[in-house]
Amino acid sequence: MHPVWEVMQEKNNFLKLGDWPQNLNERLQILLDYWLSKRDANGLVLKRSIDPVDIPDILPGIMIYERVVSADDDETVRFRYRLAGTFHTTMNGRDVTGMFVDEVHPAGAMLDYDTVFNAVCDTGAVHYKQGPNTTNSRDYQTFERILCPLTADGQTNTHMIGSYHWF
Repeated sequence: MHPVWEVMQEKNNFLKLGDWPQNLNERLQILLDYWLSKRDANGLVLKRSIDPVDIPDILPGIMIYERVVSADDDETVRFRYRLAGTFHTTMNGRDVTGMFVDEVHPAGAMLDYDTVFNAVCDTGAVHYKQGPNTTNSRDYQTFERILCPLTADGQTNTHMIGSYHWF
């Protein structure tokens, strides 16, 4: 069993993945509270219900990812940046909106990204992570983030919204 699945727990009426801290950073907590407020009776959050006007204080650190399954026979799954907040542009040295995650981050980091991103979409759980900075920025050594699943059709999680904090 992959470690990400071993730490899945239900707490406060939603599933959590990752090793969560006692208290979240304020920006991450704002997104989590907003996401929780948008859940329907089945615990799903429609992508179209997310309105940036509602969360202006955290927009620079927001990312929206799309899960893309290739039409090829191998049905390769990749994740595309659908929205990258301005702080992500600064951290990466370029606007990554429209790019795939594997085009931005080092190959060694991709196994973790693929595993975690797929787990969020497949389980509907919210993921927390703190780890080393993998962007081009040398100003920050560590990041923390939460990823919350989103659905476009009301049935399957195909997107995620994330909030990031670097320190």
